Amino acid sequence: MVIFLSENVFEIITLHDIIGIIGVFLIAGCYLKLQLQREFAKSLYFSTLNAIGSILILWSLSKNVNFASILIESFWLLTSLYGIYRCLCYIRRNKEKN
Repeated sequence: MVIFLSENVFEIITLHDIIGIIGVFLIAGCYLKLQLQREFAKSLYFSTLNAIGSILILWSLSKNVNFASILIESFWLLTSLYGIYRCLCYIRRNKEKN
């Protein structure tokens, strides 16, 4: 647990918050990499890191429930899982061709 002084009020950053922040950095980092290098979206890393980021954010939301955030992160997770599936299918097809 980390305590920060903000506007004369102590705010407590919990483990849930830290895990959620890590998830945010994973997703934001993937998006930045996507903008810098479009081919990154075709890699297994892109969808996997997005899925992990979503899971971490969803876990952080288990303490501070926010329905809209849970909904968007669930959608992001499902989309990332679909991306993982497509990438694995692509890899398998390429192995079968060779």
